[in-house]
Amino acid sequence: MLVVGCKKNEFIPYYQPIMSLDDKLQGVEVLVRWKLSDGSLLLPAYFIEVAEQMEVINEITITLVKKVQADFRRYSSNYNRKVFCAFNLTAQQIENKSFINLLILTLKKEKNFVPSFEITERQHFNNLALAKANIRRLQEQGYQVKLDDAGTGYGGFSYFMDFNLDGVKIDKMFIDVIGVDDVKVEVLNSIIMMAKRLGIDIVAEGVETQQQVDFLRKHNIDYIQGYYYSKPVPFKDLNFDN
Repeated sequence: MLVVGCKKNEFIPYYQPIMSLDDKLQGVEVLVRWKLSDGSLLLPAYFIEVAEQMEVINEITITLVKKVQADFRRYSSNYNRKVFCAFNLTAQQIENKSFINLLILTLKKEKNFVPSFEITERQHFNNLALAKANIRRLQEQGYQVKLDDAGTGYGGFSYFMDFNLDGVKIDKMFIDVIGVDDVKVEVLNSIIMMAKRLGIDIVAEGVETQQQVDFLRKHNIDYIQGYYYSKPVPFKDLNFDN
């Protein structure tokens, strides 16, 4: 089904806004959806792991990048400033030199948005040296690379030492403790403090309440993402006027 889905061009991008502390749209995270023949949408949790195992994840990602480029071209009249556009990459993709070459080539002449990348900490890197070299190549192209799901996976904060990353995305599990558990919120405070000392961007995802927004504003993080502002939507439903 995955192979057929690729051939039938069934994988499409949805976009979740990433906002500054003053509620201005600064960027979007690109999230893949599988649009089946009956019009229903499958979330990535149902197919991404299998896509990686079958090695069709690279084809899906490049297809997604091209559709994002087409969306920004098609709706260019909807916005008057460039925003960053964050694509998710797996550990397997980061370690694939040929894929990184193709990704850079695909985005080389992009003028309508600023590409950036998020790598998840929930997957294990087999070749740190190769991953480091490929991340550096992306950064040399002017693309930011951020750590997704920080504090939840294999690498711990050693990834900051290994990869010289540009930012960190704080996982929803840490945001959920705001106003609920004063002890666990100290872990969140530690992540924020560490990122600030490293001088890197901080994105909080999974934000759903005013209390969480107030806490994050008080701690002066850089960006906020979550249902408080918007669920993932098709490009035409993004509001660039914020």
